[in-house]
Amino acid sequence: MADVILTKLREALAQVDKARQAVDGNFNDEAGDALNLCRKAFREAVNKAPETLDTVQKPDEMIITLNFLLKVQERKSLRKAQIKACIENLFSRDVWLFAAHKDEETKTKMLAFMSAYSEMNELATKLEEGPPPEDPKATAKAKKEAAAAKAAAATVEGREDTEEPPEEESPEEITRRLIQVGLEGFRECDFVYPTGMHTEMKSDDALEAFASNFYLGVSRLATTVGTLTGKGEDISEQEGIIKEIPTEEMSKILSFLVSMWEAKSPLRNKVTYCVEKLKDVSPRFAKVVDERSQRNNRLPWLPALPDLPEYPPIGTLQHPAYPAIAPRAAINAGDVCTVVWIDSRLEAFTNCKSMFDVGLNVKGFHDDWSRGPSDATQKAEAYLVEALANPKEHIVGIIVNNGPTHKQMLKNLLTCIFRNGRPAPFCMACTMKGTYADFAGCGVTFIDKNRQTVEAVCVEEMKTRRAGGHKFEKNQPVVVFSTGHQGWVRATVLDIEEDGKVVVVYGASRKSIPPHDFGLYLRSLPEDSVFWLLAQDVLPPVECIPPSHMPVAAPKAGYK
Repeated sequence: MADVILTKLREALAQVDKARQAVDGNFNDEAGDALNLCRKAFREAVNKAPETLDTVQKPDEMIITLNFLLKVQERKSLRKAQIKACIENLFSRDVWLFAAHKDEETKTKMLAFMSAYSEMNELATKLEEGPPPEDPKATAKAKKEAAAAKAAAATVEGREDTEEPPEEESPEEITRRLIQVGLEGFRECDFVYPTGMHTEMKSDDALEAFASNFYLGVSRLATTVGTLTGKGEDISEQEGIIKEIPTEEMSKILSFLVSMWEAKSPLRNKVTYCVEKLKDVSPRFAKVVDERSQRNNRLPWLPALPDLPEYPPIGTLQHPAYPAIAPRAAINAGDVCTVVWIDSRLEAFTNCKSMFDVGLNVKGFHDDWSRGPSDATQKAEAYLVEALANPKEHIVGIIVNNGPTHKQMLKNLLTCIFRNGRPAPFCMACTMKGTYADFAGCGVTFIDKNRQTVEAVCVEEMKTRRAGGHKFEKNQPVVVFSTGHQGWVRATVLDIEEDGKVVVVYGASRKSIPPHDFGLYLRSLPEDSVFWLLAQDVLPPVECIPPSHMPVAAPKAGYK
């Protein structure tokens, strides 16, 4: 048991270190993850193996952890109750209490925090007074217990105490652990999200089981399966992770997710996203979802079915490829326009003055693998799931590089990008060597190695959306994305059809662009647009007098 507890403590404290190093914009998110892990790990240690708390950190490291907890409650007062629970568990062990006593600054801040809770008076007195006169027998006993705990942990881990710790978990092991820990949390609440009076701790545990474990595990699994399948590689190990879930629990998992969707409206997008991704990788779960997509006991997030007499005649019901999209959705006062940027270099999204100057909210995710596996893509995906459904936030662009997790994230999001009734984000890649062929199926229609060029496109797109979106008329010079030309080409608007589609011609080609692709595959351009310089020049086969601001290319050899 001690080895399991020690592992959980180390994971929680590692998350504390990660949160401490986070930039200010990401601190609260990272701190929330760390706090959830700490609260559960500390409580389990006190209940099952309290001696593990004595040796998991050195005194100076304990001071750092305690100050982190105090900083979290200063930044977000709603977390004070969780901080209090963590401190009570830690201070149940004299090692932690007396470590705080020896550091005067920490002791002062801790006493100020504890003074708000009468039930912590006894601990506060003990903290202020410090350790009692040393009892040689008690000291020897404590050292013996600590040594035994340390030796036991080393033995169960299959190593001598002087050896290095075992290697870190593999990505598949992390995914398996996240899913299994999440499932265990669902089982503890009998697959129903706890609500009502005096269920705060149980609901917190259930929330942690979903948001910090099961949701992340399913997202990781879906991403890995998608990436490996795209490469034609073996996914038997990933299938094995799903097979470990008992069949009889598939319907219970869905019931838990439904209960959470009904009780926690801020998490509804994550719940439905999790359901969709688990469906993609588990035929057994997909069957359960299908059973609850019928008229009886229908999933609450699905649209209501019409009454039976109102069904149209057989063969007349048509399903559009995409829902109706308002290509010029209004950006109201107070709305946030966001660009999400994932990059290994912090300066990519912290030093983009041109975007800041026009009021763009740049949400950066630091994908740094130099210190081990990065979860930046998972965090970006989780952020986008929520932001795409937020009526007050407009995702203007998503910038990635040529990493496989970046491309798989875009594929994962394609199902919800067109779901919110607004223009889809302009998906771009800032990469030195990536090509459009590398990004096939990801929705990326702009690639450039120069960060300033990518920033200029984002600024142009935001200005266009604030002005009402991309608008077209006959004989208008435009640019259109061409797969055959592997990039953007100059074109001319030939016609505008009744359903809003814009027909363009370029060279010998003719293409009809639907409204939901305006901006993504067809763009109307201002005079100073960067696209006038980047787009390829294909001589139009129809007469068109370009405006004065559109550069006219010289005839190419072979054209008459």
